[in-house]
Amino acid sequence: MPSPLCALLDTTHALHAGPGLELHQDEAGYQVTLAAPGVKIDDLRIETGAGMLHIAAKQRHARFDRSLRLPKDADLEQAQASYADGLLSISVPRLAKAEPLQLTIQPADGVEMDGKSGGYQIEVAAPGVRTEDLTVTLDGNVLRVAGETKGERRRSAIDRRLRLPEDADGSQTIVTHADGLLCFSVPPKAPQDAQPRQLDIQGAAPFKVNAAASAAEAPPAA
Repeated sequence: MPSPLCALLDTTHALHAGPGLELHQDEAGYQVTLAAPGVKIDDLRIETGAGMLHIAAKQRHARFDRSLRLPKDADLEQAQASYADGLLSISVPRLAKAEPLQLTIQPADGVEMDGKSGGYQIEVAAPGVRTEDLTVTLDGNVLRVAGETKGERRRSAIDRRLRLPEDADGSQTIVTHADGLLCFSVPPKAPQDAQPRQLDIQGAAPFKVNAAASAAEAPPAA
């Protein structure tokens, strides 16, 4: 499957989003770097939320405010930041790809399908295919309906894929089947916390001078 950023950049190219700010990607995730010479680590602030990365600094010599929207497979909850020698580095791993989930098909008379809950109601016709011959799987936000029933004189089959809306919670889908009709009830995703999360920034370890080595390298006194 192509990367969400394949149309914009690859592993050897950078996306410039302003002076000194670069976004790179590889198989593991995304790396954001920002050149901020003269800025103290305590004056930097990084926040994440709603798929956005926000970087700001306010001090006498430097002041900036940058925002980046990262691809949907970026796991901002696991982002890490470090700052050393005037260079801010932020590492954001990719979300682990979930394995396809097989959904249970329930009898229609045993489930109440309520379309007033704000979710999505989908119907798919599968005439001639028995319930026991049907499988419904969820891969990401794509539902796949497949099945085949063979009789003495006819064969009925279905193989369809349905892409769910981005705000649909496919893992909570209720599937029923009766009279050749599959019905899907897909609730919306729970609202995300609107409060941004502030990242801790790890500073470089202090450079330690070896006193013995310094004395040995010092020129002799005149």
